Amino acid sequence: IDEAEALSLINPNTLLIITDTHKAEMIESKAVYEKVKNLIIIDHHRKNVNYIDNAFLFYHDPHASSAAEMISEIIPYFKNLGKIPCCPADALLAGITLDTKNFIVRTGVKTFEAAAFLRRNGADVTRVRKMFRENATEYFTVYAFSTENWKRPDEEVGALLVLFKQYLEESLRDFLDDDI
Repeated sequence: IDEAEALSLINPNTLLIITDTHKAEMIESKAVYEKVKNLIIIDHHRKNVNYIDNAFLFYHDPHASSAAEMISEIIPYFKNLGKIPCCPADALLAGITLDTKNFIVRTGVKTFEAAAFLRRNGADVTRVRKMFRENATEYFTVYAFSTENWKRPDEEVGALLVLFKQYLEESLRDFLDDDI
């Protein structure tokens, strides 16, 4: 929805969830932010001096790979939610993929657990790759395995290899069709 429609829908019970930033100047609509009184912030960036200080919940983890990882950790606590629809699951996996540069930087066990959770709930790496390609992203690089990854704990190396194998198996047909 656009800003005008969002402003028309706001009432005293409206909850605004701001993700991937905690700075008011980075928010898409300052007018919506200023009108809504109930705020939740979910962010993984280091806390800045000019942070939003009127949120009733400020979930902040600078060690997380992405806000998408943090959201993926929260979802299982909503018992009545059921299975996540594919589109939001793909979007969350895309967020993790983008912020970690395809699981190369800022990853840990929590990152792989979040990705595995999303995959179990219908996220598909092939759809995510297509989403990057179709949304005007110039290129999407697949890193097979960096030398840094071998220095990780065995549990993380194993999780990386499983993800890479799944990605290759699911993407092979598309790779061949697209001459990749």
